[in-house]
Amino acid sequence: MGIALANGSTVTFGTSNFDMKITSFDGPHQTRASIDTTDLSTTGDRTKIPHVLVDNETFSIEGHHDGTKSPPISGVIEAITLVLGGGVAVGDGFNAFMTDYNKTGNEGELVSFSAELTITGAVTPDVTP
Repeated sequence: MGIALANGSTVTFGTSNFDMKITSFDGPHQTRASIDTTDLSTTGDRTKIPHVLVDNETFSIEGHHDGTKSPPISGVIEAITLVLGGGVAVGDGFNAFMTDYNKTGNEGELVSFSAELTITGAVTPDVTP
């Protein structure tokens, strides 16, 4: 896989077909806990093992608001695909639902938005659209 530029990246909503011009994205955020296995017989350093479950948390996007498109803030869980720009043409696929949507505007500027999605289930890396 080559190095991807953010320029040209796209986000696709599979059910609502919500369409936007994104200017930035953050995530998908993934975490995995560690389990402390240290006991009274442990000498030296603490010991730990990885938890088997990954917590696929959130995905945030920002972009330019299109007044003709309604955000899926009250929509169902849907398939989301992030395709990275820069000619790489791979990205991440996951199921998520929108939990936050905010649009902002200043005089002489484009109306913009920020949104956060909560991921449910697995994130599939390197999806080819």
